[in-house]
Amino acid sequence: MPIALQVLCGVVLLVLASDAFANAVEWVGALFGLTRSAAGAVVGAIGSSLPETMVAFIALVILGDPHSVSVGIGAVVGAPLLLSTIAFGVIGVGAILLGKRHDAVHAPAPPVIAGLALFCCTFVVVIGASLAPLPGVRIGAAVFAIAAYIAYLAYHLRLRALESDEAPPRLRLAPWLAQPPVWLVCAQLAVAT
Repeated sequence: MPIALQVLCGVVLLVLASDAFANAVEWVGALFGLTRSAAGAVVGAIGSSLPETMVAFIALVILGDPHSVSVGIGAVVGAPLLLSTIAFGVIGVGAILLGKRHDAVHAPAPPVIAGLALFCCTFVVVIGASLAPLPGVRIGAAVFAIAAYIAYLAYHLRLRALESDEAPPRLRLAPWLAQPPVWLVCAQLAVAT
């Protein structure tokens, strides 16, 4: 198979898996009484960070040699930068190409601003601490990052007033079911991840 066709097939598979993943995350939130923000902050964040987490775990814990450690650190530090660069680039290109449109995305500003501000602050602290020669500074930054994520989760769990009560779109694996069983939602989530 030519490399261009492999890349095209990979992109198509990535889009389909991303759609199935987002759909399953919405259903996990609906089935367990989470707001969409909380489902994204908990289930979505864990599922979407698994690839770089596994790369870092294998590089740092299992392999452990200096070159592998560099790869693990690069995966952890590089993933948010790469994803944010791509996401903001796509948003910018979309805004330029689509121009002024009358249909808008209605996202509540406070959660978006709070999430981005917390991420930027935490990222700066963690990157700064990674350059510090003292282990205590790095441990303090790790504790700060964990506390920041717990605060972020608590914030999203209290946002119920800002959410709509509409049901998520039908589950991709079973579009004929109005209320899919938990095992089917978990199966779609696992396959999409």
